[in-house]
Amino acid sequence: MIITRLAGGLGNQMFQYAVARNFLKDDGKKVFLDTYLLQEEEEDIEKIIHRPFALGIYNNLRAKVDEKKLSNLLRDGGLINRINRKLFLRNCVVVQQQNMERIELPAELKTAKNIWFIGNFQSEFFFKEIRKELLIDFDFPKMDLQSEELRKKILATSDAVSVHIRRGDYLSAHHKNVHTSVAIDYYYKAIEVMLSKLNITRVNAFVFTDDIEWAREKFPSSNKMEVYYVTGNANKNSWKDMALMTVCSHHIVANSSFSWWGAWLSEKTGITIAPKYWYLPNTYVYDINDIVPQNWIIVDYCI
Repeated sequence: MIITRLAGGLGNQMFQYAVARNFLKDDGKKVFLDTYLLQEEEEDIEKIIHRPFALGIYNNLRAKVDEKKLSNLLRDGGLINRINRKLFLRNCVVVQQQNMERIELPAELKTAKNIWFIGNFQSEFFFKEIRKELLIDFDFPKMDLQSEELRKKILATSDAVSVHIRRGDYLSAHHKNVHTSVAIDYYYKAIEVMLSKLNITRVNAFVFTDDIEWAREKFPSSNKMEVYYVTGNANKNSWKDMALMTVCSHHIVANSSFSWWGAWLSEKTGITIAPKYWYLPNTYVYDINDIVPQNWIIVDYCI
């Protein structure tokens, strides 16, 4: 049995699925999704912001949500459950990532009977060998008419660049001292890099954001960029923004797993630019070169 514990929003849950998916054999088995930290009533870990289960949009996932079985096996009391849990853990390799640090996956995972992943695993290091399989697993459902029209517009636009500006929850008390919103300076520097790399004078930028008014004020069209603001895809429809990002030729991502996947799932071999600071310095233990794929460009900026 391969179990992965889900936490966070759609992008985070995709990472947690992908690391477990990498160890599935071609035998029809599925990854078991542990939704313990997605339950609103669970208050044992204060720093967790409860998010809903988000992977249900994907019909091709080799995964199963079996809350009762997992709850009985991993957490519930009772003699039978305690015995089963002891037997499971005796033959289980637990892979736990404390923060965002790079960890080497133990060799015994290849032959382990049971595996339990607990962590973020926000790096292609953990699953880049199965990119083709993940492109199938993370196949988006059909979009509404408005989003489909925008998809066609993006495809018809030369060198379309997705620009993700995430503010919203990043400005909350929970995030502001750890995972703050990227400064506007980063985006202007990224545009300059994009212009240079593409050898063009004006960028066609499709802006995806949770703060449209702020983006219109701080990131308007200019002589260096024609800006199209994407609106209408919030909450349960936010996945449509990720789907539309994948259609773009190039990407300027935020310090967000959401736009990370929007760029990584794109089948176009364009330019992707990422911010140097995924988290504020002296918070989480991480190396930006682990989070950002080797072929992406990292841009420094003042924080």
